Amino acid sequence: QSENCGAKVRAADLRRIVAPGRIFEVCPHCGGPVKTTEPAAASPDGEAVGDRVPSFASALVYPFYGWGLVALGLGTFVVGCLEFGLVFLISYVVVMMVYGGICNYLFDVVLTTANGGDRPPGLPDFSQWWDDILQPILLMVSTTLLCFVPSFLYFVWYLWHCWYEGWVPDPTEPTCAVGVLGLALVSSFYYPMALLAVVMHDARRAADPRLVIPSIARVLRPYLTVCGFMVLIGMI
Repeated sequence: QSENCGAKVRAADLRRIVAPGRIFEVCPHCGGPVKTTEPAAASPDGEAVGDRVPSFASALVYPFYGWGLVALGLGTFVVGCLEFGLVFLISYVVVMMVYGGICNYLFDVVLTTANGGDRPPGLPDFSQWWDDILQPILLMVSTTLLCFVPSFLYFVWYLWHCWYEGWVPDPTEPTCAVGVLGLALVSSFYYPMALLAVVMHDARRAADPRLVIPSIARVLRPYLTVCGFMVLIGMI
């Protein structure tokens, strides 16, 4: 029930506002705070859903619960077939379906964990081309391009500067290499939170620095841990 206008709405109809570490539910009519008129749902062990504090260790074992092993096994097999040359023997439509399904599943993981779920979701649905395949892959690609476009623009600027000054472009020159790699490093730090915001809001405009940078600042220490772990995975 809304504390402002008094309207009673179902939990599924509430409007959600995503903030770092929390999700606020407000009235869809007036935007004011709401209060529950029924007891909160509880887990089988009696603990209120949403009260758990996830740990770093729980993130490591998360993929091995529930449908996680099935998704890992099936995804590894299918992507392995594509990577080892079968992509030339099958239609590119199948490739788009596979990677669209992977993006869709990753988005489901983010949404379920943000809502308090501690088990991987089931396999994604492929009933609609746009919602289940094309939109997830377009959001992933467009967010990646938006985050790393500074490095590309700097490289284009370097080439134009060389042409204007009559130089021969040299990608190993410090002016080029340091600038491109430095901007790529900054983009890599910005990218995870931007992608998280895009998934939660289901829109590319969520990658706006006015939303992403304050979010990073509020959870800086755990965010640095996540970024460090991603760098470790990339090195491995």
